[in-house]
Amino acid sequence: MFAGFQTFECKQGKKFELVMLWNGTILPELAKQSGCKGGLLLVDPDSNKCMGIEIWDDDVAASSFDTNGSFQKLAAKLTPVVTAPPERKQLHVMAQNITQP
Repeated sequence: MFAGFQTFECKQGKKFELVMLWNGTILPELAKQSGCKGGLLLVDPDSNKCMGIEIWDDDVAASSFDTNGSFQKLAAKLTPVVTAPPERKQLHVMAQNITQP
């Protein structure tokens, strides 16, 4: 399993809009990506720092998200609510304990 993660900063006063955009646009688009198991948005309540995380079946699926332009298209949708484009990195998930509802 692999994870992609992005760090970015939300514009002042735009956290609610970011969450609405993430839930209404980003997560549904991630669900359409081959090999994507889901995504998360983490927001520091004391600052405007944020992290987006996607979980992928394998390295090929995670890398394809970057190379086929899908990440860039989704990152562009965040432009109205972030101070700069997100920077994405990819890591191998070496341990996890996520329970399914």
